[in-house]
Amino acid sequence: MKLTIKDRNYQLEFINETLKELDLTYIHPLLASTTKYAISTGGKRLRPLISILCTEMIGGDYLETRNMFLALELIHNATLVHDDIIDEDLYRRGEPSLFSEHGIKKAVLTGDALLSMGLMHASKTGKPEVVGWLAETSLKMVQGITVQNQYKRRL
Repeated sequence: MKLTIKDRNYQLEFINETLKELDLTYIHPLLASTTKYAISTGGKRLRPLISILCTEMIGGDYLETRNMFLALELIHNATLVHDDIIDEDLYRRGEPSLFSEHGIKKAVLTGDALLSMGLMHASKTGKPEVVGWLAETSLKMVQGITVQNQYKRRL
């Protein structure tokens, strides 16, 4: 079965609505507002879309990918928040970066909250190996950024 652009648009709408309706009631209000800011500034939503496409390739229903794509997107957004701090980027996706708008301390804590939320959603997939893979991948990314930052200073 070949999916149409209309199907993809519906899936992107599903992704964006899921992110918009993300339950933040369990997060302290001081972090909830910055967390919402970090995930609402747009983006291409490639990670959730790839998650949906892979599920469909093996005959699954994209509606069942919710926790997996939330894990990917939340962790991705955490890395963007931290990356903006490290690179001192004042803008992200045409909007003020979180740290330039709310300060470094709040941005670091928001990035940490997003990472934690991502791991919580990964654990809800019922596949422990997903949590391990995300943790391992995140650590590799942090190490890569550390090396990149070290070499950037030498140039």
